[in-house]
Amino acid sequence: MKILVPVDGSAYSLKAVEAACDLAKAKAPSSVVLTAVAIQIPELEEGIYIAEKMKAQAEIALAKAKEVAQAQGVTAEVILATAPPRG
Repeated sequence: MKILVPVDGSAYSLKAVEAACDLAKAKAPSSVVLTAVAIQIPELEEGIYIAEKMKAQAEIALAKAKEVAQAQGVTAEVILATAPPRG
């Protein structure tokens, strides 16, 4: 079973990571996949700056979530998804 956990760095998302790890250990073999999304907003003049900042925040959220999973004894896969610009 694969358990997908979207994270944003909040305390709630980190609690979700803990719950997913508990479930993965109880239902072995299971894997935990952590994901965060960094969108691009080209319509805004500052779109590139905002996209870079959102990507950095997503990377930080994933790093925190991975640390939580490792503390639970679970090796988690990490995916940083990016949304292509619309247009």
